Amino acid sequence: MNRTLTIVFLLSLFLIFPQFGFSQNGKKQPPKITNTNTTCKALCELYLDKSKFISNSKELILEAPINNNYCVELPVSTNFGCLSSYDNQTWVIIKVKSSGDLSLNIHSSNNRDLDASVWGGVSNNLDNICTAIQNLPLACDYSSIDPEINLTNVTAGQYLVLLITNFSNAPTNIELKQPFVGDVEYSYVCPTFFNVSQDISDNSVYWAKNSITSSQTILNSNVTFKANRAINLIPGFNSNHDYFLAEIEDCDNLSTENEVLSFTFKESKLNVNSSQNLITGSSVSDFAVGIPSIKLSPGATISPLATAVQDFSLPVTYVVSAENGETREYTVTINFSNNKLIAGYKFDGNVEDYSQNSFDGTSSNVVSEIGRKNLPNSCFYFNGINSQVIIPHKPELSLGSNPTKEFSISIWYKADQTQSNFNSNYIAAHLVHKGYGESGNLDYSVHFSTNQNNINNFVWATGNSADQCSYKVFNAPPREIWHHLVLTYSAGLKEKKVYIDGALTNTCQFNIMPIDFGLDITVGKGVVYQYLADLYYKGFIDDLSFYNKVLSDSEVVLLNNL
Repeated sequence: MNRTLTIVFLLSLFLIFPQFGFSQNGKKQPPKITNTNTTCKALCELYLDKSKFISNSKELILEAPINNNYCVELPVSTNFGCLSSYDNQTWVIIKVKSSGDLSLNIHSSNNRDLDASVWGGVSNNLDNICTAIQNLPLACDYSSIDPEINLTNVTAGQYLVLLITNFSNAPTNIELKQPFVGDVEYSYVCPTFFNVSQDISDNSVYWAKNSITSSQTILNSNVTFKANRAINLIPGFNSNHDYFLAEIEDCDNLSTENEVLSFTFKESKLNVNSSQNLITGSSVSDFAVGIPSIKLSPGATISPLATAVQDFSLPVTYVVSAENGETREYTVTINFSNNKLIAGYKFDGNVEDYSQNSFDGTSSNVVSEIGRKNLPNSCFYFNGINSQVIIPHKPELSLGSNPTKEFSISIWYKADQTQSNFNSNYIAAHLVHKGYGESGNLDYSVHFSTNQNNINNFVWATGNSADQCSYKVFNAPPREIWHHLVLTYSAGLKEKKVYIDGALTNTCQFNIMPIDFGLDITVGKGVVYQYLADLYYKGFIDDLSFYNKVLSDSEVVLLNNL
């Protein structure tokens, strides 16, 4: 849309010049920064596949960030050259239009202190920005006023990446005009919202995906606003004051479409109801974990990614974003008629079973902590002294002597380096244990085992230790990091398998069948029969699930990627 507005505004302009001290190298000491935005965008993804989001211009005027209210995540090895402060970043892509020398001037609208660095070596598809900025900048300037970037022998078609920092941390506009020497085109990703928070006294161009709001006086007749949606110009004015023209255009004509057009999971096409933002259906699959097939409106994106593994045993929420930033939230609910999940526990503050069986447990002396996905209250920490989770006995959760029993356990854990000592000859730490009865027989147990003969081993125990496979010993992975452990059991094949972090590491055949003594499952605590003492695990446990089937290699990989 193109419209021309003629509006009368109240003339009001206040320029405030902050006072600063100077450091030993003559550079102004930066003011104290108070971060107002902790959600950053990754620079290396900022320009990837975003051609419809980028505004290209021969000139740019951008509002400089303050207090890091706009930020990006950078590689830790980014080479900033001469810059000693990296706060309040604005990133711009420069395309060189003519070969030869290049001399850029970065101007502050009210003479605030801006600094700048520029890097070369950027590919035409902009896919190596994160790599390029780890090299020494081609040029760098921290002049107090209007830094200059001077380059020689640039080539037409070459891309550069420019960083401008608002060292002053004071409100200002960054003005990028055509170079004193050379010819360039600037590219900048439109922000979602933009607020003109200071008086405008010169030619300015403002972009936004959704809306621009100006609450200040605009004193120039050549201000350009470009936005996809609402334009709000709200300073006071009357007929006795200056006129100005505002040309309002779309920011790249971004689409507003944000619908899921189709959703399929394991050959089952689900019903999509966009009016209620619901996706529902049924599946005959016996395993609710997988990657769906999702078709979206043209240009729309989805979070979590359509290629991400999901567990649809519970409803899953997706957020679909249109090109212009408008979002729509869908809830996906699938009814599984043959789900082999017996019980599942996320340990997100409780021991509720999220399967259809509701085999809820109880916990004692555990602490909710940040889990493997860095989410708060998404796992339990076990102190190695008296922490445990108890899951009441259920026949479905037992192996026993059933000759056709198939069973799998999936667990995420991060063990502390030091585990609880029982005595000088034996150290054990139990992740999952389903009790011992007479003569040392048990149903099953998963625990660390360290004694005079087995150093830093894991044990997948079923039946009796007299059988080498029933008491399967395997090498434990390093501690202090998250690991995914899957243990399978097939009574018909008399076969057990061990998977660590998605890879099959052990397979064996057993002879002694387990015995179901009707005892509860304990998580984080177990017992060694010959010592009849409680042995506690010290560390973190995240998702724990039990399946009434032998998980396949591909299903284990899906769980590992969940």
